[in-house]
Parts: sequence; structure tokens; C-alpha cells
Amino acid sequence: MEGRLAKSSFVMLADYRGLRVDQIAELRQQLRKCGTELHVVKNRLFRHLVAARNWDRLKDGLRGPSAIVVGTDAPESAKVLKKFSTDNNSLPVVKAGMLGDTYLSQADIEELTKLPTARFC
Repeated sequence: MEGRLAKSSFVMLADYRGLRVDQIAELRQQLRKCGTELHVVKNRLFRHLVAARNWDRLKDGLRGPSAIVVGTDAPESAKVLKKFSTDNNSLPVVKAGMLGDTYLSQADIEELTKLPTARFC
């Protein structure tokens, strides 16, 4: 997990509760087209990575089932998550994220979806 975070320019936390296994697989496939990965993580283990990177504001998002989305194109990934969520009864719920060392709230991630991108996956 440390290696994936090192290669990623962002991380987003999402609550995947309510999604079926086939829906998670479909979301992973859509994100993969953008060069982005989704991983279900144990909060206890991810807390150690958060602490090592001084991402203290993310700790509040580590409640309940968590998945992380990592990659290099945050706006495009946010658009994929938003479209998938719209098509699937508002699931998954994006909780928070980090773009470099900048904390992203749910509202900030929503704003990312409005930025122009080279392509939409």
C-alpha cells in the first residue's frame, strides 16, 4: 500500500457500504480506465500510513468500511466516482481526500468534478 501511495498524486476515502461485490468490481474497472485504483483497506492499518504522512485530517474519515482511490488524475477520478454514485443510489459515499499535502473535504472533491480534463473515462 505504501508504494501505491508514493506513486499517487492524491488519495480519496470512500465508504463502500451498500455496494455489492459486482458493483465494486465495475467501479474498479471504470477507475482503471483512468489509471486509478480502488482498494478496500483496514482502517487500523491505513491509520499508520496516514500518521506517517502527517495527514491527520484524514483520520476522521477512517470510520466504517473504507476504500481508498489512488492515482494521478484527481479530477477525472472524482468524475468517475460521481457518475458511478449517481447511477448507484449515491454509493459509494466519498468521505474526504488528500491532493498532495492539501486536505480535500467532500465539497472540495465535488469541485474537482467541475474542472476540465483531457478526457472523461
